[in-house]
Amino acid sequence: MDEGIGTKEVLEVIKAKKINISVITLLFTFLSIIYCLKIAVPIYEYNALIRIPAGIERKQVNSLVEILKNDIKPDYMLEDKYNKLTKVNLLRDTSLIKITWEGTSPKEAESQGLIYTNNAMERIDKIIVLEQKKEWENSAFWIIEKDLENIKYNFADNNINESLSFLENEIQLQKKEMFFQKAELIKSSYVLDKPVRPQILFSVIGTFFFSLILSSTFFIGKYYIKNNR
Repeated sequence: MDEGIGTKEVLEVIKAKKINISVITLLFTFLSIIYCLKIAVPIYEYNALIRIPAGIERKQVNSLVEILKNDIKPDYMLEDKYNKLTKVNLLRDTSLIKITWEGTSPKEAESQGLIYTNNAMERIDKIIVLEQKKEWENSAFWIIEKDLENIKYNFADNNINESLSFLENEIQLQKKEMFFQKAELIKSSYVLDKPVRPQILFSVIGTFFFSLILSSTFFIGKYYIKNNR
């Protein structure tokens, strides 16, 4: 009893079963085309880049990314599994957060993605502004500001008040610069008319070769079993 099957025999099996192999391969390839064009839901992708202000610590930036990642939910938790947030990444060696939103049409992906991005920026701003306020309240400027308020309240000298007003304006300028560092949307991508999924050409070619290999293997295996009983 033979222990294997030679190349010549393999070629003979393929030649003998070429019609069967061709039919199976073409059938699955045709089904792949039908699936891609008629059944599969086309998915479009929107991407945005959010810049976190300079001066925000790396640790805090990572925390902001993790907060946004919590918005990525499994399909069973979503009312619409085709329109959703899919990725939140911090680009390497930068303070840029990349957001990826998927939708069932270019318009849907862009509008919903932009809504989410703006919402994400508002949440980020609340966090970083709060942190900046804490820094302000621990700074010398805040202490001086409180002292100036007390002096102006207790003294009515116009010359003194003019000088104090100048100092107050300088402090308010510093305060504004500190308080209003906010996230910035630096890139909002145009959603292409071509869906990211399904990739029709890739799927069809992949199915063709997979079916060809699978059907050929089936008939070769069947021949091997038959001749090694």
